[in-house]
Parts: sequence; C-alpha cells; structure tokens
Amino acid sequence: MENPSDNVAFLSSKLAPLRIAIDDIVSATDNFSKKNFIKRGHFTDIYKGKLLLRSKEDWIDVVIRRYLPSFRLLQNEFLREIQKHSDLINHTNTLPIVGFCDENGEKIMVFEYQQNGSLEKYITDPTALTWSQKLKICLGAASFLRHVHENIESGLQQNNGFDHEIKSSKILLDKDWEARVFCFGFDIRHYVTRINLSFSRSSYTDPEYNGSHMSDVYAFGVILFEVICGKKAAEVNNKDGGSGYDSFVRMVKKHYEDRRTLNDIINPDLRKQKNRFSLPIVSEIAYNCVQEGSKRPSMNRIVEGLEQALYISLKEEKLMEIQLDVILSATNKFDETCCIGKGGYGKVYKAQLYLSEIMNDDKLPRYRTTVAIKHITRKDEIVNKEFRDDLEFLHGCDHPNILHLFGFCVEGERILVCEYASNGSLDDYLESVDKIINLTWDQRLKMCLGIANGLNYLHKAMGDKRVIIHRDIKSGNILLDENLEVKIADFGLSIFHPTNNPESTIYPKILAGTPGYADPEYMKTGKLRVESDIYSFGVVLFEILSGKLAYDPFYTNQHEKGLAPTARKHFNNGTIMELVDARLMNEAHELSSTLKLGPDKRSLVAFCEVASKCLAKTQVLRPKMNFIIEELVKALHFQVSHCFKVMVTLYLSYIYPYYHIKYFFIVLKLNNIKHQITRLCPLTIDFESTLVCKKIGIR
Repeated sequence: MENPSDNVAFLSSKLAPLRIAIDDIVSATDNFSKKNFIKRGHFTDIYKGKLLLRSKEDWIDVVIRRYLPSFRLLQNEFLREIQKHSDLINHTNTLPIVGFCDENGEKIMVFEYQQNGSLEKYITDPTALTWSQKLKICLGAASFLRHVHENIESGLQQNNGFDHEIKSSKILLDKDWEARVFCFGFDIRHYVTRINLSFSRSSYTDPEYNGSHMSDVYAFGVILFEVICGKKAAEVNNKDGGSGYDSFVRMVKKHYEDRRTLNDIINPDLRKQKNRFSLPIVSEIAYNCVQEGSKRPSMNRIVEGLEQALYISLKEEKLMEIQLDVILSATNKFDETCCIGKGGYGKVYKAQLYLSEIMNDDKLPRYRTTVAIKHITRKDEIVNKEFRDDLEFLHGCDHPNILHLFGFCVEGERILVCEYASNGSLDDYLESVDKIINLTWDQRLKMCLGIANGLNYLHKAMGDKRVIIHRDIKSGNILLDENLEVKIADFGLSIFHPTNNPESTIYPKILAGTPGYADPEYMKTGKLRVESDIYSFGVVLFEILSGKLAYDPFYTNQHEKGLAPTARKHFNNGTIMELVDARLMNEAHELSSTLKLGPDKRSLVAFCEVASKCLAKTQVLRPKMNFIIEELVKALHFQVSHCFKVMVTLYLSYIYPYYHIKYFFIVLKLNNIKHQITRLCPLTIDFESTLVCKKIGIR
C-alpha cells in the first residue's frame, strides 16, 4: 500500500493552507533582486524580503530559500520536507515556516526572519552574550533535536537519513534570544549522488556517519566546543592546513584528555565569567558527544545535563550565603589540623565542600571541591570594613587571575569561602630555596603576565564593574594554584574609583599599603591613581627576577627602602643584570638535564626595561597596563623562541651522523619538542624558528 506521505496529491491538499503564490514571493524579494540576496548555499539561493500575510493582513520579515534547478528535487520530496517543518511548528525552538511555493517549476520555502542572526555570529564575540545566555541557546537547540529524535523513534516522523546538517549557523536567534533551529531534513549523501557531486565533509560531519541520530549528537558536540573555545570549527580546520575536516575535534579532545592544558583552549573571556561549576559539566557533555558512536549520550541525557548546567550557572551569578554548620563540619569546628595560615585578622582553613552545600541546594549533584575558609576573629571596625570590602570587590570580579569567591557566612561570624590555591603565595616561593629553583624563566614570565592581566581587568570599567585600585599588590597577596596560575587576592584595602576614569586622581581619607611596595608619590601626597598599583607591580616584577623579597637584607643593606630604589640604581648604572637570580642562569629544561636554557638576553632586556619603567618615582611617568602586557608578551616570546632554537640545534648536532637513516624519528622527536614548548607558552614561534622547523620537516 502506498504511504500517504509519498502521495503528491494527498500532501498537496494537506499543505494547501501554507501555499504562497509566486507573485507574492516575487513582490517580497523585488523579483529576487541582488539587494535582497543573502547567500548561496549548497542547494539554495537565500533571500530576505517583506511578505504580506493575507490571512492576517500584516507585513512580516521573511527569509526565502529558493532551491536551485540543479538540485533535481522531486515534488513528493519537497512536499515531504514542508510537511516535516509543519509538524515541528509547535515546538518552541523550531524555525517557524511561513509557507511554500511550487508554481512554475519553482520550489521555494519561506521562514520567519530571526533578527538576532545565528549562533555562529556570536561564537567569536566575547561580549555579546553571557555564559548563561549561550547555555540557554544550546539547551533550546538540544531540546529541539530531542523532540525530532523522539518523533522519529515513535514513528510520528520519517527518518530521512538523520542528516539534519546541525551546525551553529543553523541555530538562529529570535528577538528574545531564543534558539530557533532550521533543520535540513534531506539525506545529503543520497542527493549529492543523484546530481553527481562528491560528498563534502564539513566540520560537523560525523566520522562514523551511518545515517543514525548519533551523527546529530556528534555535530551538537562540535557546536558546544565552539561555544566553549570561542572558535569556529571550520576556521580551526582551515588553519590546520587542510589536514582534516575533524582537526578541531581532535584538538579539543586532546586538551580535554590532558586536564593540565584544558584551560589553554577555553575562551579567555569565558573564563572571566562565573562558571566554575557549570563549565566542567558542559565540557564533559561536549566531549562525550564526539566520542565513538556507541559511547555518545542520547539527546535526552544531553538536555538533562544542560538543564542542570544552566540551573547551576544562574546560581553562580549570585553571591551565596553558606550556612555556618556546613563550615563547622568541613573544618571540624575550626580544628588546628585544618589551619593553613594565620594573620592579625584570624586564620585560614583548608576544607572540602559539596556543590550542594555551597549553593544551599540539595537538588545539585554531590560534586566536591577544595576551598579556603577565611575566619575573621579580630573584632574592630577596620577589620569589619575590610571584610565588607573583600565581599564587594571579590564578588564583582570574574577573571581567571582574580581569586574566586564562592560565598560567605555572617551567622555570628565573619567568614569568606574562596577557591583554594594549593601552591600557596608567591612570597612563599620566593622565600623557599627548594621552591624557587623549580620556577623556570618562562614560568616566571607567565606568572608576571597573569598578574598583569588581573590588574588590567581591575583597572578597567566594564558593564556594571567599576574601576578598582587594589592598593596592596605584593607577592604575599599573589596566590598560586596547582598549575602555578596566579590569583590576585586580599581586597581589604582596595578602593573603587568613584569616577570610573582611571586617568583621574582621587584622595582617600586613609593611606594604605605595605612598606617596600607602596607608591612613594601616593604615600607622600595622598594622590591615588591606578599607576599606584603599577608601581607595586614593578616591585613584584623585580622580586620574581631576583628570587628575593622586597625587604630581603640584600636590598635593605643597600637602601633603607629596599628593592625599588636598589633596582632603579642598578638599571640607571647599567648593572641591572647583577639582580638576576643566579639559579636562572643554570636552568635546565625538563627534556634534557644536560641542556642549559637560561634566560634569553633579549627577553631579560625587554623585561628589565618595562619593570624599571613601572618603578618611576612619579605616577605620570609609569607605563599603561596594556603596554606592560605587550612588553611581557614580547619577553616571553623571545624566551620561547630561544629555547626552541637551542634544543633543535642540540638534537640536530647529536644525530647528524645518522641523519640519513633516522630522519623519520628525528622529525617525531622534534615535533615532541615543539609540543612541549608550545604547551609551556601557547604563543607563535618567531619567523626564524619556524623557518628552522620547515627545513627539518616540522609542520
């Protein structure tokens, strides 16, 4: 018996209310004029237009897809596609179909125009959408795909190969930023075969394509990774020199599996938003989606996971008040065995809390994280103000180089719950001979860049965030996590710039800062500007260079005010290299204990010049933070380039006599070297180093 869905007369009659006259479409597009032409797809020309809906006597903006004659689309196939879109029209996240036209040999589909474009437009735009907004869009698209898959599995909709060509450009956004998915339902392989075209794999094509719904899951995983990385898959694949349509997926999977380098691929602007718990959930979903077919989750599980991630993300945007009994339980009632630090204000404890405890919500998963609990026991108005300031400043900051605040407690106590920095403070490293020797020059440079990026964030007004002057930048307030990423902490002395104009000067009622680090002009005149933080940062830069604290006897014996005037004197006398940590000059790289890779001279010069400028006696002579970052990046670039060239030279000289025999293995080894260096510093190697690579076969 003939399937009614294949009967042209049956479908034509059923879909008659959606039929639009060709004259109306010609009028809407001004006879398909160039000014209304948007682009040409594989099988359609796409136009924009204004269409008069006769049923409502209303003009609407529409997108018109006009199928090319070369597509050879049969009438029953075309009507079946209209039927499919018509069946889905009641789903919240489908792209609403307005109608179709099949007059005069034309095959045209008309959809509502979505004024905010497609998700693809916002993949690389760091500011247009928040993390929660992007999550909501992805959840809407996943909900739509789940609906399609459920309809097919229940027999309510035909399975035409499951090749819906899901990609970020097909997820459109309406005026309320809701996802509206355009689902291309034809089996692409079938049609390209019919018209004698080769099947072209896209960045979203499942390597195991077999016509199942798991190919949609794979493509959706690619979209999630695009959102996480802030990169378009196609652009990454093209930059890879055409080495594969799935280069992007292979790259993100590699970083995901090596947890140490996962942050290297996450969009830096995304890391500045509150997503500490929700982002790992989405990353895991994306990774599972691009696994082998049998290991991929169903769209139902994906929707459930994204719903949970969105729920957590919305909670993360709020400052959480954590119950006292939870903190007492985690610290065993502030037991000394949990204490990791003491100060004039009180003590800091290391503890583990569940996500459900931090957010006071039993519906959340039993995910546990290590935290630092700052228990303030000193009772006076100054400390009370510092506690309130810490709360206000930390809650308003979202940056990977600013200490993250999970929540607080004021149930008869004053407690801050922050992220735990497992490697302690920078001054601990500088004071410890055992620790500082493990910090290579490129690691020290990356730390300096982290501090600079954190300060640059504080000194800029963005959206609701005001300009913040820290007022107490010092190595003791720079914390280090398990990956030696820096975290600027302790905002008790910080101050908002009332005008949000970092160029202007303010005069706080009370002077604040630490001797040896504080801006001398500020301490003398009371004039406070963002350049006061830059002076303090200059002191920290020289601490990192020399491996000694600002108040080390080595400096105080030369000048009563310690490091800063001593560094200025050496720089002016041309003897600044005397301050370089001697241990750096004997630095050995992890790949070879015999290979000495001390600081590159160009790197040291660039570093010392910008560090010295930070220590200018007057605020107006100190550089802007953008310039400082550029110079530190240059110094790091010089160092990485130097390391790469030295190691390539060493390995080539070592194996040169056997070069004709072992060429293949040489290339493999050198590729590994390049990977190790770029892992330490994800910057572009300079032209000279790249040229060396090309000569010996590294791509």
